[in-house]
Amino acid sequence: MSRGFPDGAWLVLLASIGDPLLVTQAVFNALGVHDLSAGLSLSSLADYLAGKRLLLLLDNCEHLLDGCAVLASTLTTSCPDLHVLATSRQALGVAGEVRMVVPPMSLPAEGDEASVPAAARLRRRAAADRTSRGGQS
Repeated sequence: MSRGFPDGAWLVLLASIGDPLLVTQAVFNALGVHDLSAGLSLSSLADYLAGKRLLLLLDNCEHLLDGCAVLASTLTTSCPDLHVLATSRQALGVAGEVRMVVPPMSLPAEGDEASVPAAARLRRRAAADRTSRGGQS
């Protein structure tokens, strides 16, 4: 990845954020940038990223669609060497977006030799999740 993105690949975890206005701050935090005199605005983020070649991975965008869409659109327009990979159950709806549907992962069948202890833990966790949701899938 260092050839394609010499300025790195950065993971922005959004699951715990409830306010779309905090998406920009989450990106600053993921980048380790905490000391900008211009503040933590989207325009100062675009200025900071201008000329950088990096991958920005926005994880769990579905509950922050508007904030992630504005951020992705603004950054990809003003920073041509920046790439955004967003994980979401819904499309962001921005120009240039390419959707890739990823099917759910399946659990190994009972008795599969591949990592039996790990498969057993996954089956127990899946069963517990179904039970906690009242049997719904």
